[in-house]
Amino acid sequence: MKGSCLCGAVAYEADRLSGPIFHCHCATCRKSHGAAFASTARVAREDFRWTRGQATLGAYESSPGKIRHFCTACGAHLMAHWVDPVSYTHLRAHETGR
Repeated sequence: MKGSCLCGAVAYEADRLSGPIFHCHCATCRKSHGAAFASTARVAREDFRWTRGQATLGAYESSPGKIRHFCTACGAHLMAHWVDPVSYTHLRAHETGR
């Protein structure tokens, strides 16, 4: 799985998903995406890597221990992860067109 932000400044790759893609309806996902849900794909941390634009990444702790990452140039949400001990990330599953 490959993805990028809207402007293409930040990109990532994931070797495999750790489960099905699902739609999160929690209040923070709804508010941060301005939608009824956020489509999310779980990936083990060891199977995820940034391939471009790490210097352009911003991060925000949206709830205790949960860090959301986004592109500071275009604002696109890219992934979220929890501070240890959780060993997976949640990618924002959307078509980037790039």
